[in-house]
Amino acid sequence: MKKIGFIGAYDKANFLVYLSKILAILGYRVLVVDSSDVQKIKYIVPSIHPTKSYITTFEDVDFAVGFDTWERSRKIFGFNI
Repeated sequence: MKKIGFIGAYDKANFLVYLSKILAILGYRVLVVDSSDVQKIKYIVPSIHPTKSYITTFEDVDFAVGFDTWERSRKIFGFNI
């Protein structure tokens, strides 16, 4: 598994949606975890039953919203890093 991290103050939500779609077209399995304070991904990616934290698939890309810390994401997704 390869990880790409984007850190900074500039809004990257739309860019990440486009980048993840390109990676999916190239044959990669992509999971975007939005752990920012604002969590704009939930406004960009549609979800049928949104809750406080959820995972949804949109255009062959998985998006996780509501996972506020890396530790919480790591426990739920089983990342060993």
